[in-house]
Amino acid sequence: MLRSAGAVRMDVPVPACATRPMQRDRIMPRVSAASHRLAQLATPHKWSLGGGRRVLWAPEFPLFLHQPGFWDPGTYLEHKLEGLLTWTLLDGGEELPWVAGARHWQPDVLTTKFTAAGINATERKSVRPDDTFASVLELRNTRRVARTLDVILWARVDATDIGEVRFADVRGAVAGIRGHYSTHDADGRVRHNLTLSWALEDSRGKATAATSWCVQTSEYSGTQPDWRLTPFYELFDGKLPDTGHWFGGIDERHGGRPLKRHVFLALHRRVRVGPGKAVSVGGGCRVAPRDGGHARARVPGWEGYFAGAPEFLCSDPYLERYFDYRLFGLRLNTIDHGRAPLAQPCVFEGINPGWFRHAISYSSQVLPKDLRWLHDPTLAQGCILNFLTTRGADGFIGGGLLPERAEENWRTEHMYHCDWGGAARLVYELHPDRSFLATCYEGLAAHAEWFDRTRDAERTGLYDVCSQAETGQEYMSRYLFADARADEWGTFRLKGVDATVYVYLLKRALAWMAQELGRPQQEAENWQARAAVTLDAVRAKMWDPQRRKFCDVHAQSGRRSPARALTDFYPFLCDLASIHHLPAIYDHLLNPKAFWTEWPAPSSALDEKLSDAYGRWRGKRMNCPWNGRTWLMTNSHIAEVLAHAALTLDPALEPYAAAFLTRTIHMLFVDRDLLKPTSYEYYNPLTGQAPFFRATDDYMHSYLIDLVIRYVVGLRPQADGALVIEPLQFGLKHFALRNCRVRGEEVEVTWDGRQLAARYGQRRQRVKGWERLVFERR
Repeated sequence: MLRSAGAVRMDVPVPACATRPMQRDRIMPRVSAASHRLAQLATPHKWSLGGGRRVLWAPEFPLFLHQPGFWDPGTYLEHKLEGLLTWTLLDGGEELPWVAGARHWQPDVLTTKFTAAGINATERKSVRPDDTFASVLELRNTRRVARTLDVILWARVDATDIGEVRFADVRGAVAGIRGHYSTHDADGRVRHNLTLSWALEDSRGKATAATSWCVQTSEYSGTQPDWRLTPFYELFDGKLPDTGHWFGGIDERHGGRPLKRHVFLALHRRVRVGPGKAVSVGGGCRVAPRDGGHARARVPGWEGYFAGAPEFLCSDPYLERYFDYRLFGLRLNTIDHGRAPLAQPCVFEGINPGWFRHAISYSSQVLPKDLRWLHDPTLAQGCILNFLTTRGADGFIGGGLLPERAEENWRTEHMYHCDWGGAARLVYELHPDRSFLATCYEGLAAHAEWFDRTRDAERTGLYDVCSQAETGQEYMSRYLFADARADEWGTFRLKGVDATVYVYLLKRALAWMAQELGRPQQEAENWQARAAVTLDAVRAKMWDPQRRKFCDVHAQSGRRSPARALTDFYPFLCDLASIHHLPAIYDHLLNPKAFWTEWPAPSSALDEKLSDAYGRWRGKRMNCPWNGRTWLMTNSHIAEVLAHAALTLDPALEPYAAAFLTRTIHMLFVDRDLLKPTSYEYYNPLTGQAPFFRATDDYMHSYLIDLVIRYVVGLRPQADGALVIEPLQFGLKHFALRNCRVRGEEVEVTWDGRQLAARYGQRRQRVKGWERLVFERR
């Protein structure tokens, strides 16, 4: 079927800064090696490093990028670790201050140039898959005489329980220092028992002997990476004293809590550097649970990860670059804890220590949509299975999984409304694993029953939102319709459009799963009948024929809410909305005064009371306001809304769908600069500016890879096993999707400006223009 694009109300030009070297004007771009894809993401504006295990180095507001090492904080799961490692360079006992130069980042390594009084230094910094913060210095002597240098790796740890210090050795000489480390909550209870190990290494990561060493406790905290403030400044006399002084015990003056101590440790190596020659000195700090942990990493390293991910190239450099940048963000936030409640590898929501450094259900419901396109389904499945296997006996799924808590407190007490059914179904479409599907069916069936018991007391087929926290979308006027004090974090009851759509999708998914798993026919019919009740209720009770839009409904009175939010359009994600409901999109979503802003779409209509594009709620700038910011989570859903409606209800919406997704991705580049991609929670819908004050870059709270593959490329696996290729018209001169797999078979799709070509396994098809290609199930 040939489709024609109508006029679009919003022009989406490619900005002038797109004319950078990475823009490709060739018709058929070639597949790149994984190492080349990593290099293509290089920029001087990033610094975050992750190893895919338990630790991360992504300081929110770094202060010490001009200093080698890892003095700015990293994290172990949700806990912040500071002062882990820095370097001091001495010549004849005199410190040679570092002067930082150019910085070069790519996902697997941060390279920084330094100079220090006749020494040119290059530091290569990384976080390894074994949870080691690793730093390698190459020191080049630019003078005409040989020099003897003292290179010292040192750290400062605020430890409440060092317990004991042990030494690793190489050929009988000290190479490393290992100490126990405990983190405590405000009540003094232990949250994590860790072992931290520091070691000197060569450029290949092999342990090397230290010339001298020292461990020293201090009453002074030493928050600066300044050699003069350490105990070693006075103790160093050509070497460190090879002694360890630490103490433990309980502070009886403060309720018997463990003592707070500041522990300094140092490893020294003396090197001789000839004129014009260079030497390498490496070191690292490894963080591990005190009781050990699984030895085998289940998530590949950076090159292996990109080698197992699809590659997208096209004539719009923003779409192309962001595709791989999104892959980077997912791998950066990957966690492979290997123990309950995170038995399966998964992706945390964000880089910030605290709440975002957890498995959070609101993001875990959408992350599998992107992750399913990896060759290995482990991460996509893990994001779902961790929640289903730790659910309550009553079917309750908590909003987050907290690995530092005791087993009975793993789940948070609050929950998020989520599309778990849709996520599981999409993963299975690409990776048909019946054991995964069976686990999902059991857990999600119990979850659906929980919703019917607790969130629809009236048996209306519509489902309650009981707190502004439950939707993941705080501070919106939609809640004030149910309770004028809803923004004070009290409870209320509001039949939510989003909550109801998610439960409908869940029951539809359960009906499909029951059939796919060969369960008794009455099970599938039961779920289908229960979904039909919701379909009828949404169309009869949530659709307002006067205002021509879907609305939240007051749980007690049945009145429809006057508030306008992006969640009102969620019925267009599926068949809840029909052709008769299209005025909701044309009258509201595409209205420039409401949602169709310069950088669409604000989470609440800008022309309604209490909406604010600048994130102010009742005059106060908020951290997480949903009353007018453009949020990536809801933009992912609205991109889906427009694309799905264009393909199933009205082809005239196709240019709007293309414009919306294109504009969303362009917005994610600061000042539209290709070297400055971001992934913040939200943006200003009028200016496109990111909330830098939040420091929530590289935040995984949406899905974009899946949208590019399904609607830009048009690759859409079907539930019946067929594979449909039907791109929307994004105005691209060319695109190519390669290294992609569907059900174990490789898929390649290309558009050269004249014809669409596809290969699925050994089968090939080619057609001129935009006709639909279909590979039937064999």
